[in-house]
Amino acid sequence: MTAKPEPECVRLKRRGAEHVARLIERMTLEEQLQFWRNRTEALRQRQVEQRQMRNSGDPRIEARRSNYPPGP
Repeated sequence: MTAKPEPECVRLKRRGAEHVARLIERMTLEEQLQFWRNRTEALRQRQVEQRQMRNSGDPRIEARRSNYPPGP
């Protein structure tokens, strides 16, 4: 029996986790906490910006949105 190849989504997740592990491997606990606070704040800011673009009727966002099926 041969092993099935790993799905791409699993490879991407693993690669991301390995990247973060390399970024924080030499940090103290306090530095790691600050790292995650900064990353969380950056994510929240991107989310706000994306919502603003979506609500502005920006055609770039509308084009991307049309590539996905409607949500529940």
